[in-house]
Amino acid sequence: MPLVTHPVFASRPSDEFVTQWARHTSTTGHPETFDNVSTSRPQNIEGLVLLSGEIEVPVQKRTDGEDVPCPICSPEKPKFRHGRMAWFPSDQTVQFIGNRCARRHFGDAFTEAEQRFKMVDRLQRLQRRWGALRGNLDDIHEFVQSALPVINGIRTLRQRLDENAPKFASAVYWRLAREDGQITDLVVTGAIDQRGNQQAARVVLGVVEGYEFFEAGLSSSLETARAVAAIEDLGTDLPAWSAEAADGEAEREILARGRAADTALSDIVSMLERAVRCQRILSQQSMATMVTHHALLGLSSLEMRIETNQLIIRAESFEGNHFARELLSTSRAQAPTVPNTIWLLARGSA
Repeated sequence: MPLVTHPVFASRPSDEFVTQWARHTSTTGHPETFDNVSTSRPQNIEGLVLLSGEIEVPVQKRTDGEDVPCPICSPEKPKFRHGRMAWFPSDQTVQFIGNRCARRHFGDAFTEAEQRFKMVDRLQRLQRRWGALRGNLDDIHEFVQSALPVINGIRTLRQRLDENAPKFASAVYWRLAREDGQITDLVVTGAIDQRGNQQAARVVLGVVEGYEFFEAGLSSSLETARAVAAIEDLGTDLPAWSAEAADGEAEREILARGRAADTALSDIVSMLERAVRCQRILSQQSMATMVTHHALLGLSSLEMRIETNQLIIRAESFEGNHFARELLSTSRAQAPTVPNTIWLLARGSA
């Protein structure tokens, strides 16, 4: 096939062109035969722009079954299977170039183009993500408003516990966390080893569900405030930006606001799930297990119960005496069901 040059790209090729080019490559294994793709050597690499990530060409679909010729170093002979779509503004051409060849022959120009491609790709992803979230903003607001009482309720209870019974939570948490809420002890099994010694085995005496309630950091409201602020920010447009015209100020704003919004909904869902788990510490079973096996939690004594909608804790540990009587209020608020729309949006981070 004769080498061809199509200097018809005075401006960056459209996203539609790039998508169709990629589809043609995947279908035929011939990236070089797509409309207006040049196969001759680039003459001027100044301003090189990469239009795609690394693409593995399905060479088994090629008519000759051989590798793709590289316009850079081997335009008429098979050379590579992994390449990139590239635009050469000075030549006004697009070529499908070998990834390794370009890195070796173009040096810093290729490195800069690759860094810019990653930045553009990230910005475009955040723009799409912003649009998807904003398009469902009413549903997101409704969900967040139903989740916040549960999240804030259990956090407020923990804050008051830390104020009135400081260090109680830290005194019991690490023992509960090291075995994921299980309380275990060595129990003599009755078996005798070869030396005549009685054998013992570690057995589970009980499980304390909701032990995460005692974890450090639960009482902080900063994470929730950041997530709520990012969701509220979705009501304001991102600055105008396109890949064709670099705008450092706009790009910085999209990155900052886009990243915050990208994870905000997922963070709220995770905080809700955590709050629901923490609520289980208020179950009769979890409290009774802690009271029964308080010595294995490093406590000399423990009273823990709910009475007239109040959580009562009276304990003694190596940290000292602890006492709290806390109104439960919204700490046992019913958690909302997470709608499928919210699940999908929360999982679809950019």
